[in-house]
Amino acid sequence: MGRRGACPVPAKRNSNCAARLRSYTESVIYCVIPLELEAELFDRMVSYYEANPNVTVIVDRREGEDRRTGQTHGGKRTIRDRRRARAPGTFPKTEASAD
Repeated sequence: MGRRGACPVPAKRNSNCAARLRSYTESVIYCVIPLELEAELFDRMVSYYEANPNVTVIVDRREGEDRRTGQTHGGKRTIRDRRRARAPGTFPKTEASAD
């Protein structure tokens, strides 16, 4: 379950072991451990969550800067009113019927 190594299910191209062990509709909880704390916490967390099949323990191996900083996501997006625009011009006054 969360350990590194060979996956017990035969591998498919471009897939990971966790995805092959669980169904699409099943919820999964990831216990993410920073790379700096891997030696201290990884084995402890794997044994702690061993009885819970919905928890996968992983190590965050990302390096470098966060590429999201300094970017304006989208940029061209505007908030619009989705209702139909009012017809241009002025309209004559109408009298309500007495019925």
